[in-house]
Amino acid sequence: MADHKIRLVQSVAAGATHLPDRIYPATAATDHLQALAIQASEYSRFRVDPGFEADVADRLYAEWLRQAFTQDLTHEVLVYQAHDDLPATGVLILRNTEERTEIAIIAVDKGCRGRGLGSLLIEAARCRARARNQASLQVVTQAGNPARRLYEREGFRLEHEEYLYHLWL
Repeated sequence: MADHKIRLVQSVAAGATHLPDRIYPATAATDHLQALAIQASEYSRFRVDPGFEADVADRLYAEWLRQAFTQDLTHEVLVYQAHDDLPATGVLILRNTEERTEIAIIAVDKGCRGRGLGSLLIEAARCRARARNQASLQVVTQAGNPARRLYEREGFRLEHEEYLYHLWL
C-alpha cells in the first residue's frame, strides 16, 4: 500500500490573537474528546491500511490526545462548544515549533460538519499562531482526505508531498 502524505502551509497575516467565540482551551483528555479525536482518524493511514489491526488508529489518536495534555507547553488543545451545557463538537490540537504552528489533529463531530466549525477551528489556530509570533501554520494529512478541500479553501497551499510504502512481511 502507498500512503500519499502531504504538507499544506499558509502564511499567518496580522490580525486578532483572541480566540473566536465558543472556542476554549480544554483542560483534560475526556472520553468525549477522545471520541472526537478518533473521528479525525477516518482517512489516516493507520485506519485505511489493512495491514494495521482494526483498533490501531483508535489507540494512536487517543494516545496523541492524552500526550497533548501531558507532554510540554508545545501542545495546546482547543475545543468548540456551542453551549455551556452541551459537549464539545470540535477539537483542535496544536503543536508549536520554532518555525510554525502545526495543526496536529482537527476534528468536527460527524453530525455537525458542514456548518463552518472547521473554518472556525482553523481561525483559532491562526489566532494562536499570531499570539506566538509564528509566521506560518501547517497541517499534514493524506492527499485523499476530504478535509483537504477545507484547508485549501482556508488558504493553505501544498508545500511538500511524499509517498510512503507500507510493506508487510
